[in-house]
Amino acid sequence: MRVYVFNQAGQVVAPWPLVLPDPIWSSVAIGDLNHDGNSELVFGSNGNKFYAMHANGTQLIDGDSNPSTNGVFKVLGDLYNYGTPSLADLNGDGTTDIVYASFDKKVYAWKTDGTNLPGFPITTFRNFTSSTAVGYLDGPGDTQLDIVAVTGSRRPRTPAPTRCTCSAPTAAVTPASRSGSGERQRSRAVAGAGRHEQRRLRGHRGRRHQRRDLRLRSQRRHRRAVEQRPLRAVHRRRHREQPGGRRHRR
Repeated sequence: MRVYVFNQAGQVVAPWPLVLPDPIWSSVAIGDLNHDGNSELVFGSNGNKFYAMHANGTQLIDGDSNPSTNGVFKVLGDLYNYGTPSLADLNGDGTTDIVYASFDKKVYAWKTDGTNLPGFPITTFRNFTSSTAVGYLDGPGDTQLDIVAVTGSRRPRTPAPTRCTCSAPTAAVTPASRSGSGERQRSRAVAGAGRHEQRRLRGHRGRRHQRRDLRLRSQRRHRRAVEQRPLRAVHRRRHREQPGGRRHRR
């Protein structure tokens, strides 16, 4: 798959597009992770790799210890990592951290060098397919950031908020969503999709429509049966009143 970066004139910025081996459904979170004045791009993939790259197309760190790959920040424990990461300073040390909920049932919080923040990853009993959101949920005076992620393999279910172990106040919080994330003034977009995953989704839609059609047919049969009950009762009564019916038989 290819990842594109466009400028405000709609032109592709060199050295993009970047060719990756995994389909990308995740949106991209953009932020200055190493405080060098330039933005970095972080995103998940339909494979088991999580990517983090500089704006010039080079990788932030060699997360898989493989010189033949580019941009791999972490190797996750499962495939289908559709969600978008969030960028926030969770521990109040002045640096931006990366928050991600993976399909391997874990919520990660990484420093820019790839190490885990204290208390992370958090292991749950459900797969995560949603993006994460980070913010202050307890109203005015709240000084502790919370992380919200939604579990569920197909349909979103009840949100499962997970509280950060640190309580330092911070000002830089970047919630991410499926529709997009990052610095809007950059006007950059990232796109990618795979034919195999598209076919798989079409198959899910087809089965869902088949179940709906079966349910509608069953409802129509039930309505017809209810409508025909009075008519069937009349036929049975006429049959009994006729000579030779059950009532007149000896």
